[in-house]
Amino acid sequence: MAVGNLIRTAAVLVVAGAMLWLAGAPVVASATPTVLTALPPAEQEGGKAVTIAARLTDGSTNRPLGSLNVQFFVMTDVFGPRLMSVGQAITDTTGRAAISYKPSWEGDTKVVARFAGSAQFAATETTFQFVAVGPVPVHQDASFGLEPIRAWAPAVVVVLVLGVWATLIAVVSQTVLGLRVRIPEGAPVSVPIAGTHLQPASEDIGDGAS
Repeated sequence: MAVGNLIRTAAVLVVAGAMLWLAGAPVVASATPTVLTALPPAEQEGGKAVTIAARLTDGSTNRPLGSLNVQFFVMTDVFGPRLMSVGQAITDTTGRAAISYKPSWEGDTKVVARFAGSAQFAATETTFQFVAVGPVPVHQDASFGLEPIRAWAPAVVVVLVLGVWATLIAVVSQTVLGLRVRIPEGAPVSVPIAGTHLQPASEDIGDGAS
């Protein structure tokens, strides 16, 4: 009987202590919901940094929340799709947090703005996109390899072909037309006859006279 009484007394004391602890424990209120609104950047100038921003407000009253930290990430495909941290900022009195970011590639860029939450305010995040513009070229790359030769090679070929044709025409003209030899009038002309050998006229006259 004594043992049973002790057990019942201990159980009553444990239950009473638990009830007292629960009665004195502070009531934990739920965190206030928040909303993070993206503020897409204005049109970016080629190759320059762009301002990315977001506004944090109370989800119930739409009141701007200042002095809270907002982190910014961009989605990258390096080593697989993942978020890359590009900076963080504290919200001002209007709830706006902004950073300056210079894109490292061109094209669509996905941005994630995130509020990690606090003891009073719940966590939240938002996403948006903008098109990153590359730098404007200010000079022309130097030419390499055979590119300069390709520029004037056709003209050289045309000149060479015309020169060859001109030479051929000149040679053919000289061959066909020849250089006509003029024979003085009254000069004897020797005409060879097959099987005979004619001596020059001057030699025949000399022999007859002798």
